[in-house]
Amino acid sequence: MNHNEASLNREEMAQSAHTRASFGSFLNVHFITLPDLGFIERIRSAGFRATLESLVTDQALPGDLSAGAALMLKFLDENADVEAAELSIVLGKDRTYLYRGVNPKDSPPPPCEAVWSRSRPNVIELLQELTGIYRQSGLALAENAGERLDYIGVEMDYLHRLAEKEAEAWQMGDVEVAGELLKQQEAFHRAHLGEWAPLFVKKALPAAKTDFYRGHLTMLLAWVVGSVE
Repeated sequence: MNHNEASLNREEMAQSAHTRASFGSFLNVHFITLPDLGFIERIRSAGFRATLESLVTDQALPGDLSAGAALMLKFLDENADVEAAELSIVLGKDRTYLYRGVNPKDSPPPPCEAVWSRSRPNVIELLQELTGIYRQSGLALAENAGERLDYIGVEMDYLHRLAEKEAEAWQMGDVEVAGELLKQQEAFHRAHLGEWAPLFVKKALPAAKTDFYRGHLTMLLAWVVGSVE
């Protein structure tokens, strides 16, 4: 491989890492952000719509990613005339119902690894393991105040930050560091998020009350499963 080919390959790998980081963040925002008035303004923006439309029309993507984006667009179109405050309440109720396990009788259990994991049911041991993983990476977690370390939003944020660091390493030409960061993501995804998140999503999907979160869960499942295949 000559210098130009190597440079091009690094650029492609950097773009791949950046895409993973961006899309993971796009999915994770719904776990770490309340659907307040600011959130409603963002999802009604031209930029958010353009992102969804690009996912719907990208034939290279898995069908479920496109289908999930289409559901979110459908919801936004059907509720275009609804007052922002009312829409915030509708989405807030569905998000709480789906992602907080507030109703043990009807809601899916909360999206925390210890709740769903088949291999790591011991909460204390799991949290100790995650603490070590996060600390070893040298990354400070996002300020998700009050969230458990095994909450889906925290685990996805960890992967997002590793992917960002990977993209920077590729861009700097530090192939060894970039490769190691990619391995860390793959190992964490297989051992943690990819091992339990599909179980949660499959339980939560039938319980979704809005096409917005039904679409989000559909995309999440496709992303998690596709990342561990």
